[in-house]
Amino acid sequence: ACRRPVPRRAPCLPCCGAWWHIKIFDPCCCCCCCYLQAPSATTRSVSAVLRGVVAQHGVAGLWAGATPSVLRLVLLNSSMVATYDEVKGRIARATGWSNGIQLVLSSSMVAGIVTTTVINPADVIRAYMQTGRGSSLSSVARRIYAAEGARGFLKGWSAAYARTGPQTLIIFTVSELLRPMFGLAAIGGSS
Repeated sequence: ACRRPVPRRAPCLPCCGAWWHIKIFDPCCCCCCCYLQAPSATTRSVSAVLRGVVAQHGVAGLWAGATPSVLRLVLLNSSMVATYDEVKGRIARATGWSNGIQLVLSSSMVAGIVTTTVINPADVIRAYMQTGRGSSLSSVARRIYAAEGARGFLKGWSAAYARTGPQTLIIFTVSELLRPMFGLAAIGGSS
């Protein structure tokens, strides 16, 4: 069974859309973390992992790590959109490119790099909490910093970019292609 402590407090952003997303999907993330840690001889199925977490920590145990998950989603969305908007305007002014594929792709790539760097600390903290290596965001953050310094928060950055980079490219490419169909101007400093 997974050694995950139950969170003591509800996340501080209950009105945020990210919180509702976490209420629904965090048990799936919890199950994935615990399933990957479980020895194959004792845990053969996802349902066995879920039963183990509930037996050990109660139903609330399925949401351990929800606070950094909410923080991650807020950081992801705000940094991705703000970075894309700013970078696209700067690249357009520096290169003279109009709103074409090269501008969208280059801006998306930079936004993906920045977004990955911004959200990675929350991912690391969440992984620690979901695998039973801490029960509060602040205690886990202090523990990581004491053991590894600031670099500890960037563990798994390459894997995170392998996920976030393509996601960012797809989101903004599709968005920029659909915006004219709905009578909306392009995002950023060019038209």
